Amino acid sequence: MKFVQKVWLRLLRGNYKWAGILMSVSIIIQVIIRSISHLLGKFPLEIDSGDFFEICIEILVLGVLGMCVPLRKRKDLHKETEHYPTMELAVQIMDGLPFGCAILDHKLRFVAISETLAKINGKTVEEHIGKYIGDVLPLITPLVLPRLKKVLEGIPSAPTEFKAPNPKKRGEESVFLDYFFPIRIKGQPGVYITVRDITEEELKREQTIQEEKMDSIGYLAGGIAHDFNNMLSGIFGYTELLLLDEKDSEKIKILKEIIAVSEKAAMLPQRLLSFGKKVSSVAKAIELNKVVHGMYKLLKPTIDASIELQLMFGDGLHLIDADSAQIDQLIMNLCLNAAQAMPKGGTLSIQTKNVILSDKECAAYGNLCPGDFVQLSITDTGIGMTDEVQRRIFEPFYTTKQSGSHQGSGLGLPIVYRIVKENLGFVHVVSRVDEGTRFVIYFPKGSKKMDSVIMRPLDCRGDHKGTILIVEDEKTVADVLAAMLQRLGYKTFVTGNGNEGVKLYSREHTQIDGVILDIRMPQMGGKEAFEKMQEINGSVKALLTTGYGHIGQEEEMLNMGVSGILDKPYTMQALAHSLENLLS
Repeated sequence: MKFVQKVWLRLLRGNYKWAGILMSVSIIIQVIIRSISHLLGKFPLEIDSGDFFEICIEILVLGVLGMCVPLRKRKDLHKETEHYPTMELAVQIMDGLPFGCAILDHKLRFVAISETLAKINGKTVEEHIGKYIGDVLPLITPLVLPRLKKVLEGIPSAPTEFKAPNPKKRGEESVFLDYFFPIRIKGQPGVYITVRDITEEELKREQTIQEEKMDSIGYLAGGIAHDFNNMLSGIFGYTELLLLDEKDSEKIKILKEIIAVSEKAAMLPQRLLSFGKKVSSVAKAIELNKVVHGMYKLLKPTIDASIELQLMFGDGLHLIDADSAQIDQLIMNLCLNAAQAMPKGGTLSIQTKNVILSDKECAAYGNLCPGDFVQLSITDTGIGMTDEVQRRIFEPFYTTKQSGSHQGSGLGLPIVYRIVKENLGFVHVVSRVDEGTRFVIYFPKGSKKMDSVIMRPLDCRGDHKGTILIVEDEKTVADVLAAMLQRLGYKTFVTGNGNEGVKLYSREHTQIDGVILDIRMPQMGGKEAFEKMQEINGSVKALLTTGYGHIGQEEEMLNMGVSGILDKPYTMQALAHSLENLLS
C-alpha cells in the first residue's frame, strides 16, 4: 500500500503522464474518461496513515491504466501497435460508450462521430465526416457556434440542455445534454463533443415535481376539508335544532333548504380530497345514474353557457362496484376536458346504458371477461384529436395546451385512466378533427349489494340514557354536538383536546358510557388519546369523528377497537343511530 500511496501522491501533485498502448489516441481517451468523470464526480480514498482524500475518476482510471503496463514493456507494445489506424480505434472506443460522441477539427469539420450521435442528428456517419458542422446541422449550428469557438480557444463549455427529434419515436422530441471539451489534433486545436439522452431523467424529474404538487394540493385540500366540514357541522346541527321546535310551515321550508344546500356543500371537500389523493378509495355498490345526476348539478353552473349539457340515462341500469368519489372525479375531468375542446360552444352529452360484451369485444378492449357491463359515454362536438394525440392522451403530463395555461397540466386524462383501471374497467376513445370526441367507458356489472342501513324516524323525546364524553378542539362543533346530545337525553362532558380528554376520562370513566373523539386535535390527537383511554379501561366505547376524509388512520383505529366513524358534517339522526349502535 505504501508504494501505491507514493504513486497516488505523485499523481495528485500533477506529476503524472498516461503511457497507454497508443500515445496518439491518449488525448481522446483522456477526454472520454474526463467526460465520464464529469458525470460521476469524486470519491474518498483512505491511505495507510488513516487519512482520507478525494480522488477524481479521471485520475484513478488514467493512473491505473498507466500502472497496468510495466515500463519495460511499453516500448514493445507501442511498436506492436504503431500500425493501428488511430482514428479508427478512437471511433471504436466512442461507439462503445453509452452516449453520443464526435470530434471536430480546428475548422469545425467532423473528423469522427459515433453511430449514436449520428442517429441523434438524423444522418449517417458518412454524411458527417469531413464536412463543416454548419453544412450538416444548419439549424443547430448558430446556437452552438459561440461555444465551439471558445472551446477552440481552450475554454471548456458548460453542460447545456437542448431538444431534438427523437430518433426512435417519430414525431416526438427528446432532451439531450451536451458537453464540449478542447483537445489537440496533430498540433491543432479541436473539439470533443459528448451528447447524452436525458429524456427519461427529465421525465422522472417532471413526475417528481408533479407528484410533489399533487401532495401539496392534497395537504391543502385536507386542511380546507377539515375546516370547512367543521363549519358545516355547526350549520347542520343548529339548523336541525331549530327545525325540531319550529311550527311555522314557511320557516320549516327555509330551514330544510338550508340543510339541503349544506349537504351539497359537504360534497365539495370530498372531491378536493379525492383530487389530491388524500382519501382512500373504497369500492361500494353504486348507482351510476345517481352519480351522473349529482355531477350534472355541479357541472351545469361550471361550464360555459354556450355549451348545451344533455343527459341520457339507461333504464334498469346495473349497479357497479366503484368508489363514488373517484367516479365523480372521472366524470368531472372528462366533462371539463370536453368543455375546453368547445371554445365556441357546442353539445356535451352524457349517456349510460347496460351492454353485453362478447369474447371478441372483451379481447379488443383489454382482455376483459365477457358478460354484463355498464357503459358510460361522454361525447362533445369540439375540435377533436389527431391520431397522434389520441395515442398519447393517457401519458402523464402530455398536454396539447400551451405551456403555463391554466386549463390543464396533462394529468386529467391519466387520472381518468387510473380510475378506470382501478375499478376493473376499460376506456375507449373515438375522435375526428373538427368533428368531436367520444370517451366510452365500460364498468363490469357489480357483485356488491347496496348498503341496507334503514334509518328509523328520529326520536327526539329526550329519553336516551347515558353519559358521553366529547373530545373536540373546535368550540363550535363541540357546543352544537353537546346541544344535540342533550336534546336526545344524554348527559355530556366536553373537553378541547386529547390531553384534557384523557385526564377527565381517568377521573370519571366509571360514569362515562361512551366517548366521541375527533381524530385531529392539538397537543394530543384522537388515536393517542384512545390508546391511553384503553389503558385506563380496556372496554372503553368510542366513536370517531373526522372532517378530513378517510386517509387510512381511521381504519387502523377501527382495528384497535374504535366502534365506528362519523364523518363531519353529520345529521342529528345519524348521530343518534351511531350512539345507539355504540352503546347497545
